[in-house]
Amino acid sequence: MRAAINGPTEDAWLEMAASCEGAAGAVLDLAGVDLTRPLVAQRVLDTGLVPPSRSTFEADLIQAVLDGLCPNVSSIRSLPAQIAVAFGTEGFFTASASGFAEGNDGAQRRRQEAIASLRKAGSPLAAVAALHRFKAGERGSTFPWANTATALFEHAGPCWLASRIAIIGAASPHKLGFTRRRHAQQRHHSGHVHPATLLAETRANATNRQWWRAQLEHIDNMSEITAETTKNGDLARADWALALWCVAPGAVISSLFTEWQSVFAELPEVRRCGVMDAALRVSAHGWLEPLPAAADPANDAIRVLLETRGHSTPYLRRRTCPHERLLTSRRRHSSPLRAPGHGSRSMSVPPEY
Repeated sequence: MRAAINGPTEDAWLEMAASCEGAAGAVLDLAGVDLTRPLVAQRVLDTGLVPPSRSTFEADLIQAVLDGLCPNVSSIRSLPAQIAVAFGTEGFFTASASGFAEGNDGAQRRRQEAIASLRKAGSPLAAVAALHRFKAGERGSTFPWANTATALFEHAGPCWLASRIAIIGAASPHKLGFTRRRHAQQRHHSGHVHPATLLAETRANATNRQWWRAQLEHIDNMSEITAETTKNGDLARADWALALWCVAPGAVISSLFTEWQSVFAELPEVRRCGVMDAALRVSAHGWLEPLPAAADPANDAIRVLLETRGHSTPYLRRRTCPHERLLTSRRRHSSPLRAPGHGSRSMSVPPEY
């Protein structure tokens, strides 16, 4: 597997090793592998390998998890994998007003084992993951999402993982609940906001078209002033795209569809994949309504997002969701899906779409 890294057979080797935890428990340093390519980081973790403790490779894997590149990890042999499982996307959906229950007993057991391993290793993220519950007085509220996202933000700084948790909370049917924090209203110079503020403001302004436009204008203006077009600047745009799609009602999305489609298409692939994965999952749990007016999608990825709105589809909740099939098909189909006006950015789509 080490010899295949950055070679033409890398994807095939990683996919095969990930399917059977082929490197289970082996200490391997694959420094140099491009973890930003979709599914690469997730497959590396699912091989079961253990990066050398405190190595650059381990730090890069943890950053990949925080960037949302590992939403469906099943292995818990390494610290980065344990973090990925402890904060796995599916664990943040619930129809209950008093608890969270993953899709099956195996997933729930893995999450508990992951948190126990983090605690044993002395990671502060064990305590953060443990906030993912309804405490006394929080029944039927968004406090579990707000509390977890806030603690993760305070530990790791602005990251997609914290934003995703906050936006899922805002999209949930539960009543608004969050703790106001000092400085939480302050924005990062890229336009990115504290996740508790993100959850609260998107919920409170869900029906306000002008508010959504103003947020996007602010993000664009801040990025122009700072000349920041990557990392946190892209994170702020991804936050906006996912929040509008999942929190705003259909009529608001329809009125802003041109702007939303442009932002989504221009996101770097890493961010675009994160938005699509989370959006598909929110749809799968029946939390989104169809758009009231017909929309003209610029590409097949957006068409898939439109088609899944308003349809609770349990198969989407399995470990391999359609978003992964979109990406996996890259090696099998030569026809790319390109963002309009951005010829170098592409995403492959399988024939079923």
